[in-house]
Amino acid sequence: MQCYWALKDGNGTSTWADAHLTSEGIAQAVKANKFWTKMVTEQKITTPESYYSSPLYRCLDTARITFSGVKTDDRHPFVPTIKELFREGIGRHTCDRRSTKTFIKESFPGWKFEEGFTEADELWDPVLRESNSAQDAR
Repeated sequence: MQCYWALKDGNGTSTWADAHLTSEGIAQAVKANKFWTKMVTEQKITTPESYYSSPLYRCLDTARITFSGVKTDDRHPFVPTIKELFREGIGRHTCDRRSTKTFIKESFPGWKFEEGFTEADELWDPVLRESNSAQDAR
């Protein structure tokens, strides 16, 4: 059974269509940032050589907050590639519908898009929901 609200963009006070982080989500990303900063400065661990993100705003913002100000290797700066299939489920629930490429590009300037990334979200379907097996295969 589908939840009535999961099929709506919001409820008049909150919007969950390509939802932004909640205050709790921001706090969790800040905690991850402190962890990375400590590990890099105190433990001298190396940062990743590449970065990838889902095209959903909450994921992009989590990545931005997590690595903001973290000293990265000059050869591998924090410049994520946004990958269309790096999502949870796809379809029906509006929280799974991404924003336009233009909006993402304006919100996260300098980040890369994988080849073939389209302006509109062509994967989200307001009628069909991706099955668990299809999600596993993806």
